[in-house]
Amino acid sequence: GTADGWVKHKPMDDEELLFAQVRMTTAATPGTTVWVYRCSVYAYPWYTSVRTILEDPAYAPWFMKFKPQGPWYSAKCAWTMK
Repeated sequence: GTADGWVKHKPMDDEELLFAQVRMTTAATPGTTVWVYRCSVYAYPWYTSVRTILEDPAYAPWFMKFKPQGPWYSAKCAWTMK
């Protein structure tokens, strides 16, 4: 799309925008509990707190590495990607 959003920001800043939305929601409706689901199984780089760790070489051993050349999917898991 043409709308300005976190995807077009460099670096991506979805985490900050989600936090701003939480602050706006709780300010507009005191007493409301707001949850942000971040799917912690994946290390999404558009969350600043995650990207900081992904870019830190000290954490490199914690992450599985992809092979240098694609395709980067598992035929057993991603049967729709052919």
